[in-house]
Amino acid sequence: MYNPTNTYSWKYLEKYADELKETKTIQDFFDEELGRFEMMSIQEDGIFLDYSKNLINKQAIDLLIGMLREADFENYRSKLFNGDIINNTEHRAVLHTGLRSDKPSAEVSEVLNRIEEFSNKIRNGEFNGFSGEKITDVVNIGIGGSDLGPKLVIEALHHEQSPKAHFLSNIDSSQIHDLMSELNPETTLFIISSKSFTTQETLVNANTAREWVIKHFGGDKNCVDSHFIAVSSNVPKAIEFGINKDNIFPIWDWVGGRFSLWSAIGIVIPICFGMDIFKRLLAGANKMDNHFLNAPLDKNIPVIMALIGVWHRNFMNYETQALIPYDHRLRTMPTWLQQVDMESNGKSVNKSGKKLSYKTGPIIFGKTGTESQHYFFQLLHQGKDIAPVDFIVCEKSNNEIGEHHNIMLANVIAQAKALMVGRKNDKNPHKNFDGNRPSNTIILEELTPENLGGLLAAYEHKIFTQGIIWDVNSFDQFGVELGKVLASEVLELINSKDKFKVRDIIKESLK
Repeated sequence: MYNPTNTYSWKYLEKYADELKETKTIQDFFDEELGRFEMMSIQEDGIFLDYSKNLINKQAIDLLIGMLREADFENYRSKLFNGDIINNTEHRAVLHTGLRSDKPSAEVSEVLNRIEEFSNKIRNGEFNGFSGEKITDVVNIGIGGSDLGPKLVIEALHHEQSPKAHFLSNIDSSQIHDLMSELNPETTLFIISSKSFTTQETLVNANTAREWVIKHFGGDKNCVDSHFIAVSSNVPKAIEFGINKDNIFPIWDWVGGRFSLWSAIGIVIPICFGMDIFKRLLAGANKMDNHFLNAPLDKNIPVIMALIGVWHRNFMNYETQALIPYDHRLRTMPTWLQQVDMESNGKSVNKSGKKLSYKTGPIIFGKTGTESQHYFFQLLHQGKDIAPVDFIVCEKSNNEIGEHHNIMLANVIAQAKALMVGRKNDKNPHKNFDGNRPSNTIILEELTPENLGGLLAAYEHKIFTQGIIWDVNSFDQFGVELGKVLASEVLELINSKDKFKVRDIIKESLK
């Protein structure tokens, strides 16, 4: 049975990592290796990866690639793209790459055509609200993968929106209260995004929105048909809610929630931006799929990102990973990556259910630069714990105003250098920076739909690759279930009381 710690590569990497930590710094590598930057960078269409500022060299990379082959990575990668069952705990294929293929299956093509047709009707005023008013606002009701991916894209591709997108995910009544206070029910369309159509947070918000619309139209439930659509695999439940069958868009069991952006879950994107933007997003992701599938392992962006992540987690013993996009429009990307990465590889048993003796996915955190420089960069530079950083920046700004972009570029370049080189100050230890802190820099030529699609796909494949090395199922998420079960039990307890204090509910729930 495969165990990465029993491989030749793992055992050698442990010794080699200890040796490098004792004898080398990142700056040493730059001093000793002519052309290190060129050697440790990869260009793929509009995406550039610089991984030279890590305590790693070609020998370590070669050993990591050897470990990847010992894990039978290339076979598993083929299985991913061929639609084999690789989600072994739920007995499912994992085919989100098929959603963005340049040769999609008949069922995927049919849904894409339906999405385009419906989006055009909204945008052209052929599908209107119950009173005949044109739809001006679209609210995506979802949570997790049914929320973060579409929200990230809408924010990142900040084109002129018509209609305007909103996102409702929090079960806290304040969010829906504030949202309804600014919207007109006659001109608002709600998208209920729930694969099972049973997700508690999504259905509670959807029912509240439904009551709001029905009340506005004097209790006429026929209005639901004009103001609600659904993305779900549970068609009967969606119809029972009041949604027209023709306005229910399918999502298949081979599409995991956190990888579902590319499916009908992303329908808010073509509704607000037009189908061309959505197709370009898919095309960019497909290009990265082809790069991941065909590029040599040592020149493969997702593979190299994955190997460096394993190097940091298992051989450098770093617990965390920071993602710092130096672009306001990518502000949701750290949250998106938290879900995609931590829900995928935050596991403590292998595919066979055996307890692991080694660490898997890191704790992800982050925020946009330069804001984060004034929040937690103190710890990044001088804290006792080292957190590797992925910096993301765009070569060209989508909005050139004065000096803004050049100042931002100067900051991201300087921060990566400062983490690496540090600054010695023997006289004042408070001003001493040890340096030797690792980072990657990912440069997008411009924040286009194609480049955004490629960037997100690269992180998806990085996570998949790490899951193969760690021998975990990156496509289930049983860890989210226990809290939901207990919440239902506590809710019954709360509803059984006429009056209560939260402290008393806590005490009683622990009996």
